[in-house]
Amino acid sequence: MNCSLREEIAQQIELHTYPFLLGLGTVGNLLSIVVLIQMRQHSVYRYLTLMAIADTVLLYIGLLRELLLSSSFHLHIQGTLLCKLHVFFF
Repeated sequence: MNCSLREEIAQQIELHTYPFLLGLGTVGNLLSIVVLIQMRQHSVYRYLTLMAIADTVLLYIGLLRELLLSSSFHLHIQGTLLCKLHVFFF
């Protein structure tokens, strides 16, 4: 099996598993947020809610970026603020 075939197989796996993981992670985090918002009796539940929100944000920043890169989607950054944010996050 040559290298280009392995890369093609890896790219196809990424294109099919990343959207599944993105959807599953989003649904799981949203369900956690809904349940934890109803249980705001202790401060621990607030921290867990914020952790679920941060996990969702990180999921979209990291996994969505990898999905876009593996699908050969090219994002052109225009403007100094967006360029600095892109360098900061990625």
